[in-house]
Amino acid sequence: MNNVIPFLTILHFFLFSSLYSNAFTSISIDATGELSNVEVILELEYPIKNKELFKGNLDENGKLKIELSNVNSGLYFLKIGKLFFNVYLEPDNLCVLKLLENGVVEYASSDPNHFINHYLHDSRELINNFKYEGTGMWEIKSDSSFVVALDYLLFKKDSLLNSYLEVEHFDPKALKLLRARNENIVLQFKLIRTGSKLPEVSKSLFGIENKVRFDPENLFIGSINYLSLLNAYLSNFKDKAFIRSYGNFENFQKQHQDESSMRHAFFEFNYNKIKELDVEPLFKSYFKAYQIQNDIFDANLFKEFLHLFNQEYPNSPFLPELEAKLEEISSLNGAEMPSIVGEDIEGNKVDLKEFKGKVIFIDFWATWCGPCIKEFKHYPEILKKYKNEEIVFIFLSVDDERDKWQEFLSNGKGPESIHLNIPQSQYSVISKQLNYEGTGIPQFLLIDKDGKIIKTHSPRPSETKSFEEQINKALGI
Repeated sequence: MNNVIPFLTILHFFLFSSLYSNAFTSISIDATGELSNVEVILELEYPIKNKELFKGNLDENGKLKIELSNVNSGLYFLKIGKLFFNVYLEPDNLCVLKLLENGVVEYASSDPNHFINHYLHDSRELINNFKYEGTGMWEIKSDSSFVVALDYLLFKKDSLLNSYLEVEHFDPKALKLLRARNENIVLQFKLIRTGSKLPEVSKSLFGIENKVRFDPENLFIGSINYLSLLNAYLSNFKDKAFIRSYGNFENFQKQHQDESSMRHAFFEFNYNKIKELDVEPLFKSYFKAYQIQNDIFDANLFKEFLHLFNQEYPNSPFLPELEAKLEEISSLNGAEMPSIVGEDIEGNKVDLKEFKGKVIFIDFWATWCGPCIKEFKHYPEILKKYKNEEIVFIFLSVDDERDKWQEFLSNGKGPESIHLNIPQSQYSVISKQLNYEGTGIPQFLLIDKDGKIIKTHSPRPSETKSFEEQINKALGI
């Protein structure tokens, strides 16, 4: 009997330890000689908004170790500075990667999944460098050739995967994810091609949208490019519905002279059209939630459609993200303007807070952005109209290549006002603060005389009526 007690004590210890121990997954990054102090983000592809699992920086030697608990097996997004790629992680696993020149990544053989991660790297390179008969994918003119090229790309990707399988056994779950990822990427490309060519699409692309599998299990599974595929499907569907109803945007625009009411009507049209989709309610709710999250930047409009969504789907798993986004949008208006320090054409530092005491209108643009430059034609009249008012118009270029920006301005192509430049890395920080992330440029920011944000997504100059109303209100005229 005396021997039983120590045995029970030991058994209790092991049981207790197994219940309360965590299996840690680690990622060790070495970018020595390439990068230092850059931001590193690890994300899981997730409906509405990716889940950020880690955010930090490489140290001054270009090294970082990430430790995570409760990680499920699957594909994750890893962003290191401007580089981003998939990594396959498992519980209680160490992923060791070394960043070499030109974005090449090498995985240590000590990582049990280094073959999978090497495959993911080679697969990414295959897509980036793929050409069909010497032509890049988006340069192929014929739809039928485009379809053949994509099928050939899928064949190449499968062949690459099979070459890895000849020397290494992949976990069945990982293999299923990788094959699904390959198929989804190809189908996504076809959907994007279809949408860009509406309404005249050749027979080779008819019915592409019917090949999307609406499997609820895939919705929350992680990074298999499934959500990107769904978003391409939604965009394709909305384009078709809009063209069937209005023919083109000009016809729609004629029915809504006021830009604000036009935006409302446009969003309402797309939102209501989703009801016609022959998919499960879960996917309809996803599409509606995704559209609210990504297409609405006005707090009042967001609140209106969030209320509708809440009535339709009171138990939706997407509600928390939408509510968080509304809070984020609402909190920006009236908040202090972010710290922005740019350089003028001569290289002098200019802090935008120096203009406090005047209304500030900021136009975020770049020389390579066509829609940005298209707005410039409206500024001569605007600058003349508000010449004697307490307002400054600041054109904040996000060009990384300053020489191109300087040349653009030297040739007299920019409006006659204050021009400053910030690098893309700085704009990335600002865009997160202003909820611009993922929306591109141009963006327009309106600041009051006290340095408080009036509107993060201010009307653009081409929206003459709403633009002037917003400016006049800020000036009190």
